[in-house]
Amino acid sequence: MTGSLFRNSVTEGSPTTRPQSSDPARRSLTPVRVVHLTGEGLLSSWRKQQHDFEKKSLAFYNRLQRLTVTVNGSDLSPRRKIFGRLSIMVGNAVQISGLAAACLALAAAGSARSTTGAVVAMVAGWILLYFCCHAIAHWVVGRILGIRFAFYTVGGTGNPEGWPAGLRWLFEHLPFFGVQTEKASMQRASPVARAIMWSAGVTSSAVVPTLGALWAWRSGVPRSKLFFLVALFWAAGTLASNWSSRTGDYSKARRALGNP
Repeated sequence: MTGSLFRNSVTEGSPTTRPQSSDPARRSLTPVRVVHLTGEGLLSSWRKQQHDFEKKSLAFYNRLQRLTVTVNGSDLSPRRKIFGRLSIMVGNAVQISGLAAACLALAAAGSARSTTGAVVAMVAGWILLYFCCHAIAHWVVGRILGIRFAFYTVGGTGNPEGWPAGLRWLFEHLPFFGVQTEKASMQRASPVARAIMWSAGVTSSAVVPTLGALWAWRSGVPRSKLFFLVALFWAAGTLASNWSSRTGDYSKARRALGNP
């Protein structure tokens, strides 16, 4: 057994004190404690500390998982920058107003006398559809399937890794709507219901704005054919990036069905 000398330390084993000596220099020495540590004891202590650290890390991870319930604005993901919260009633009112304004803008594009005015109104309508159709699609489909929601959030995208580096910072700071599910309601819902609710958001983000661009083209809005092709490309990119992302709607839908 090996021994090490530590002054004023917490010890294992019994302390020993040097005998008094007639030499004043020796009497001035303070007592020391001898700590008997073996290689096995050190290894046991290290293993205990490692176990405690892993336990705390797992608890922290599980807590973060419980807090995470969204995508592209559909949850309180730890990765998402949240700017504010809205009640369900207020959030629905704002998004419905945005969708109505989008329809008015597209209608204005069809009757605009100038090419510039028509293009501006068409693009504005498409943007409003894109921002206002995602979270409310989660809410509508979720309520139909019996899932309840606590509140809406406004913040950056919950799927930053789905965007290329040049757009990632921008989309992390744009005001996307998100919606927070009620935990008990999600636990009661079937896996299929949860998967459909998750899929509704990004599917709506791809389909609804593209339909708006299609309507503009069919209505004869200037430059609308080119814009419709751009909208198709954007929709395909939205679906592809979300499908491959670990934090996207489709990934959450797959996890709800037990397919990571």
